[in-house]
Amino acid sequence: MFEALEFAQRAVAPDAITLPVMTNSGSDSAFLRAKGVQAYGITVPKTEAEMATHHGNDERVEIQQLGLFTQYMWIAVTRVSLR
Repeated sequence: MFEALEFAQRAVAPDAITLPVMTNSGSDSAFLRAKGVQAYGITVPKTEAEMATHHGNDERVEIQQLGLFTQYMWIAVTRVSLR
């Protein structure tokens, strides 16, 4: 799966680097992992201004970023499903 995510990232943002990270936030994916499901915390890429609103009452994402994320997910899911 990571290879597919990295492939998709190179396709939509060739200058970016795909890195696994650990955050201090919570997720429902612990319930999935307990059942043996691989779960990845993937989110829409945000600008610095958008990060300032993260989980706030005025949280927002630019349409361009949402489009980029949609392309990214489509490429990753398609790559995994073709295997």
